[in-house]
Amino acid sequence: MSDAFHAAPHNLEAEQALLGAILFDNEAFNRIGDRLKAHHFYDPVHGRIFAVCSDLIGRGKLADGLTLREWFQREGGLQEIGGAGYLLVLMENAARLTTQARDYADLVYDLALRRELIRIGGEITGLAATPPEDMDAQGQIEEAERKLFTLAESGTGARGFSAFNVALTRSIETAAAAYESGGGVSGLATGFRDIDKKIAGLHKSDLVILAGRPAMGKTALATNIAFNVANARLNAQNKVLAEGEKPEGGIVAFFSLEMSAEQLATRLLSDFSQVESYKIRSGEINAQQYEQLIDASARLQALPLHIDDTGGISISHLMARARRLQRTHGLDLIVVDYLQLVTASSRRSEGRVQEVSEITQSLKALAKDLDATCGNPAPSNRMRTS
Repeated sequence: MSDAFHAAPHNLEAEQALLGAILFDNEAFNRIGDRLKAHHFYDPVHGRIFAVCSDLIGRGKLADGLTLREWFQREGGLQEIGGAGYLLVLMENAARLTTQARDYADLVYDLALRRELIRIGGEITGLAATPPEDMDAQGQIEEAERKLFTLAESGTGARGFSAFNVALTRSIETAAAAYESGGGVSGLATGFRDIDKKIAGLHKSDLVILAGRPAMGKTALATNIAFNVANARLNAQNKVLAEGEKPEGGIVAFFSLEMSAEQLATRLLSDFSQVESYKIRSGEINAQQYEQLIDASARLQALPLHIDDTGGISISHLMARARRLQRTHGLDLIVVDYLQLVTASSRRSEGRVQEVSEITQSLKALAKDLDATCGNPAPSNRMRTS
């Protein structure tokens, strides 16, 4: 075994104290949350005991020293876990307070993540040393990124039940935001009055599809909405907020699968400076227009709009990059232009309709996980235009 394995971070005393607390009072199990699993324990014996406790408590049965002894005697493995005497040792070392049990559970979980991080680090090193023939360096980086973000997200996706009073409070807060705005906009304002009036802004966890026939302006609309949301946040940065007041606008991620980042920036610069984009590209501008461009460029330097122009990006990489941006800068709005250009994660082909369905479901889950809005231009079916 490697030195890294021998030095794998763990705390057997914390594992014993946690298991003892559960055996002493099963309510401790309900209070530690549902992210801790049997495989998070360093000692396999502890993991097996935790799994049995989880099974018994989940079926409404008592999990203590006696019931576990009976279970292992019936199913086998009592001697492997150290016999009935070890169950007594666990109860003697139990954390006496439920709050302590939660702390120990957090410690066990954190140490498990660190061990997994060591394992992934070894895999990344091995992959770099002997890569598959069809994987270049960039592919290795993306695979490493995927593994790390999967680890970072583990245990955060399952939030479990919310008490109705908690959900009700959030609903009242949304209504209050709409009332206090004076314009009935409780979400992110799109900057288009008629749209905001109809939908009350863009709301967190929503997946919004901007459908339309080709050349109807879907990308232009999505781009303008993204700019308006980001610009509203930029304008709010120097504003002194009252207690409890949230800044307007938001931080935007724009996945541009058709246009390059430069093309998108040119379009936004043209709109903001009131200088036609073809003149910017061709250089057919006068001194005044040049000054307008310089002023607009300086004003937009700090715009919280992040552009990823990777062509044919897969949904898994898109999700990983959105999560990274959310961690490093925050994230309120995700724009994908456009939906049909995103590729599915699975390499086996099950038809493009099935792939688009997978991508759409993944984007909805992403919006919900990140508590952000996801807006996506998409072409409508030509045969069903009315």
